[in-house]
Amino acid sequence: MVSALPSMVCGLLLGGGVWLMLTSVLDRRKNTTTPGRPALRRRFTGANVRTTSLTLLVAALISVALGFISGIPGLGLVAGITAVAVPWMMRRSVANRRARQLNEEWPSVIDALVAALRAGGTVTGAMAALASSSRGVVAQGARDFMIAVSTTSDVSSSLTLVKESWDSAVGDRIIETLRLASECGGVGSMHGLIALARDVRRESGVRAEVRARAAWIRVAAIVGAVAPWIAVDVLGTRPEGREAYGTPAGTLVLIAGYAVTVVAYLLVNRIAQPATDVRVLA
Repeated sequence: MVSALPSMVCGLLLGGGVWLMLTSVLDRRKNTTTPGRPALRRRFTGANVRTTSLTLLVAALISVALGFISGIPGLGLVAGITAVAVPWMMRRSVANRRARQLNEEWPSVIDALVAALRAGGTVTGAMAALASSSRGVVAQGARDFMIAVSTTSDVSSSLTLVKESWDSAVGDRIIETLRLASECGGVGSMHGLIALARDVRRESGVRAEVRARAAWIRVAAIVGAVAPWIAVDVLGTRPEGREAYGTPAGTLVLIAGYAVTVVAYLLVNRIAQPATDVRVLA
């Protein structure tokens, strides 16, 4: 077991690198360069480096501890790689939940803007009202707009800052409509916002229905990913199982099986995930 420790640690670091590269590939759309935004989106800040280092340390401890306890180095390696992936999965789950909440909030945001414009207010006044009546990312974007307008008096460039803050395809459409209302005026812009709110509500309903129907696919993916490893744990409690999986060939089988499990799980979740809007107006 002591001789297997270096290979376990090296394998863990390799698995962590694979997961980081996979995260970069899955988030490539969010990392595209847009005006006024750094190319890496401040991904590698000091806090992120510390979090990544702590995650790798905890994963290494879990890998070594489980490898010694079970007598199966490959099982400890798999557990360490999973420990590296858990924080990424949690962050991605939180980001998806926030994105769904933001999509559900857009119709009420548009209604608030329409109400402010119908009352005879300007785009600046409508954004000021939005900053005080909304919350979260929407309110932050509206506050950024007010600060930029008070500093530069340039409504168009300030609206561009809001687009960067919201980082949403629907938000881009709202901002471009407000830009048209600010530069050209007229009731057509208001009608465009009303039509946009209607379309967003319809799209939100369709996405909710798709997610509800695909829920069983995600549950099946979780069960299919976890069940084989429960069987491996059970087999590892028997002497012949520890002897088989403790060999280099057994370690290779565990690593290959883990890779297949991860790829299959990501593919099934990708199939069950509704298509995301592309920011064509970014």
